[in-house]
Amino acid sequence: MTIATITEHKSFQQVDQEVCSVEELPNQEYLERLRLEQTLEVVLEKKPKLYFYQAGQALNELLKRKLYRSSHTSFDLYCQQTIGISHSQAYRYIHAATILDNLQSSNSENQQPILPTTERQIRALNNIEPSLQREVWLSAVQKAAGQPPSNTIVTEALLHVLIKYGKVQNPYSIGEVCQIIAHNNPYLKDKNGCWCIVQKIDTTTCTVVTWEQDCTLSFDYLKSFHYCDTERAQMQLLCDRINKLRNRGYLEEVATSVLKQLGRIQRPYLIPLEENLLSTLEKTQNQITTAHGLSK
Repeated sequence: MTIATITEHKSFQQVDQEVCSVEELPNQEYLERLRLEQTLEVVLEKKPKLYFYQAGQALNELLKRKLYRSSHTSFDLYCQQTIGISHSQAYRYIHAATILDNLQSSNSENQQPILPTTERQIRALNNIEPSLQREVWLSAVQKAAGQPPSNTIVTEALLHVLIKYGKVQNPYSIGEVCQIIAHNNPYLKDKNGCWCIVQKIDTTTCTVVTWEQDCTLSFDYLKSFHYCDTERAQMQLLCDRINKLRNRGYLEEVATSVLKQLGRIQRPYLIPLEENLLSTLEKTQNQITTAHGLSK
């Protein structure tokens, strides 16, 4: 799911939309370009702590002052041919340096700031206004128990802040059939690709039922199948049949394996073989339940 940003700040890419003319640099600017290129060569090769910040500062200076104009008509070509990185990577470094400066300035003098350690951690904060960058980062740090948060945590915090200001709304409805997309969340690894049915919606989450259990997920971990009402009803019936089997207990390993496979189908119906397997399990389960009842 792509998260929309609140503001429409002018991007760094727009600074260099016009192709500039190749011209000789004044001596002072030429020396400054050499210094910045040397800095980039060292930090991109050795990658010291917060190297992305140093790289972003140097690249931003080259971009703003167009110090590349003595050899290239555009910043994009300069990055590729001289620095040896793609223009998209260059802009990510520039964004990251600007964001880190903003996060540093938001901390009080008596408080040790918790700052990002990689560019990827704050990539989701590109092109949102500085006050929101700080709010999202603070929320993400709290979620990460005072440690530098991962990109996933920052993205989740951003989503919650956007929802808080009414810029994103829960796109799902009760009864909707979705697929679980785990992204990099290790807790959802076993559920990745499973279908689920939305049972309850909240501002930022959906409570869903899967083939094995109910769970509550942030809605950015869901992807709708866009089924029609009839298809939704068919999936609800399948879900009820599977959960009825599980709730009865006495499931053997092979039966659980069959249900697990049925919990990953990506169509609103069973093929004949699947229907036969499920029906056989239901009959067997009824027999086992009856036998246990008689034995008691």
